[in-house]
Amino acid sequence: WKESVISQLNKGIEQLAKARNVTVITGTATFLSPNHLNVNSKGENLTISFDNCILATGSRATLITGFSHNHPRIIYSSEALNLLEIPKRMLVIGGGYIGLEMGSVYNALGSDITVAGMLDDILPGADKDLVVPLSKRLSKRFSNILTGTRVEEIKEQGEKLSVSFVNDDGKYDDEFDAILKNLDTQGAIEENMMFLQRQTALDFDDMLAGISAGFNGGVAFGLFENSEEMALNRSGSPL
Repeated sequence: WKESVISQLNKGIEQLAKARNVTVITGTATFLSPNHLNVNSKGENLTISFDNCILATGSRATLITGFSHNHPRIIYSSEALNLLEIPKRMLVIGGGYIGLEMGSVYNALGSDITVAGMLDDILPGADKDLVVPLSKRLSKRFSNILTGTRVEEIKEQGEKLSVSFVNDDGKYDDEFDAILKNLDTQGAIEENMMFLQRQTALDFDDMLAGISAGFNGGVAFGLFENSEEMALNRSGSPL
């Protein structure tokens, strides 16, 4: 059912793009010059010219140190939509809107939810007039909302995960059947920069003049003096 809904949404986006004369090409692209791309699409090579290029590579979750990205009981926002069973007790690391939303979903499905965040309140940056009533509502539904709390350590204990928390009141441990990490994301740009470095048609230093890796996996761009230099605008997340 979920996949059918996603398919319908994707088809809707395709129709919107078509109605606005947006050409969508699926394939692997490489830079040929500061204003040309080669796209390998279904075995056919296409050359595309452009004045400006936007790298919109999205983002990915930062991983928990010391655990495999494929650990069956440590999940991220995407995996949270694909769980085959409902965990009895779930820890949500991070008090952002995605974790709170997924925590509310699993709570409605029967999970006992604990939220742990390092900041003093949930939904950092949101209007207090929204945060206060939501916090009161979630406090009645969730087992614990631990603000100002850091997850210090995670250990496997048989079929469960033992978690050590630290806050102003000290340190204590608890056990969970699953952990949803919603702390932060980083721009999915590293692979693209490495991919550009493998291109031999251009001098890499000249091609990417003024471009440097930014914080959190993003990219910072310098000013270009003429239109013949790479006209890249942004990357890391959608505009």
